[in-house]
Amino acid sequence: MGVKKSLQTGGNLLNLLSSILIVLSTTTNYWTRQQGGHSGLWQECSHGVCSNIPCQNTLAVTAACMVLATAFSIVALGMGIRIQCQEAESPSSQNTIVLLFLSGLLLLIALIVYTSKNAWKPEVFFSWSYFFGWLLLSACQHDHAEHRSHQRVPSVPVNATCLGQNKGMAFSLSPACFSAERRDRSLETTETQIKWLVERVKEVRRIVGG
Repeated sequence: MGVKKSLQTGGNLLNLLSSILIVLSTTTNYWTRQQGGHSGLWQECSHGVCSNIPCQNTLAVTAACMVLATAFSIVALGMGIRIQCQEAESPSSQNTIVLLFLSGLLLLIALIVYTSKNAWKPEVFFSWSYFFGWLLLSACQHDHAEHRSHQRVPSVPVNATCLGQNKGMAFSLSPACFSAERRDRSLETTETQIKWLVERVKEVRRIVGG
């Protein structure tokens, strides 16, 4: 397995882990716990009985961001698998990176809003669904880095004389090619300096002879 395939596989595995964590975090009712019960984004449970939470602005913003982050993460996972299987080119990879970035950004907004809502309540303690969100944020950052690392390095237009090909086309560059071009430029510079010195010597001889 090549380096690129290994990076793609690692990125997809991290994306799969992120998708599992974000679904668990969004759907479970253990964002906070308090005496006698616990609550999530959709329901609160007390003594084993769960009921829907009345509409609250901060909770609605958190839930909406989590749902969108979940959707983006799952779509990015599907695109990442397609890229690995079909070896799609860079535009699809760039779209995957954008989706992962949006997913991480929405997740961060959701966690900040929910934390600001509950951090000041002494009787409320954050639980594992909430901490899954922060763990997921770390996984999203690593996944984003993995997908960026296996992007194709853009080709650089080079002198056709070095490669023996048509000008204007893009090729992969080798150290030997760089060495040859650098040596040619050095020789040209040396020749120019020698010509300049010869011209100065001739002028001096004309002046002395005159």
